Amino acid sequence: MDKFLFTDGTNGVREVHSKEELLALISSVPEPARARIWVFHSNEWISAPAFISQQPKGTLPSTNTNPDSSAAQNAIPVQKKRGWTMLGYSLAAVAAALLIFNFTRAGWEAQGSISNSTVRPANVPQLDTDSLALVIEWQRGKALDKGTRTNLRIRNNWPDYLQASLKADKEKKGNSYRLTNINISMDNTTGYLIDEAVIRILSWKNGKSSIADTVQFKGIRYDKVLNRQLNGSFRGDSLSLAIASIRAKSFNFCYSIESVSNNNPNDRWFCRDGKPLP
Repeated sequence: MDKFLFTDGTNGVREVHSKEELLALISSVPEPARARIWVFHSNEWISAPAFISQQPKGTLPSTNTNPDSSAAQNAIPVQKKRGWTMLGYSLAAVAAALLIFNFTRAGWEAQGSISNSTVRPANVPQLDTDSLALVIEWQRGKALDKGTRTNLRIRNNWPDYLQASLKADKEKKGNSYRLTNINISMDNTTGYLIDEAVIRILSWKNGKSSIADTVQFKGIRYDKVLNRQLNGSFRGDSLSLAIASIRAKSFNFCYSIESVSNNNPNDRWFCRDGKPLP
């Protein structure tokens, strides 16, 4: 059965259960070009002319979508009702939002929730930074101060101090799954401000992953977890996260999932002014 939401741009939103009923509504409004339609399974409003243009030729009766046609020109002007209050507009907006929420959730069954966190990337192996510091001291011929040793340890073992986590609700309809109510958090325990981090959202289906979206965090403090609630949903069996890049001028740190190092074999993620070494 076809299902739609319809508004003529003036009188709020109503649910429609057949294409014939929808076409009758489009034909009855004074200005069809202002009408908007939400098609079931879609994620946006479209205009009435756009909806009609998407239908196969010969399947629709003729409808008048041109507000400047002779019929429209000869129509008796209709006096529009006035006096809508702010409360009335607010109630109409809430009603439309509830209709869309229920409309898009129809037929989906809850399947519990998922949660996971980022894992150590392949290009960041676990390092003994004390031994690394001894090598650097031998090469330079002088001891490293405490702050330099701390920064060296954080840069080269940053997955121990920075972690992104995901929580989402899982739903099923037929053989399809989707993830909704998605929350992504970023936990920074470096003791420094992180200027920027880019997180990849990976969608999994039949054991294979693809990049579904990216989320950017800026100004990640070390005294609280930063959270981001995402709108919409993702299709797939599950979701996971990967940190694509990080930048922190405070301890000369730049990371990219696409790189092996920043051209520094002893301190691979060292950079100056937020830029990798040339």
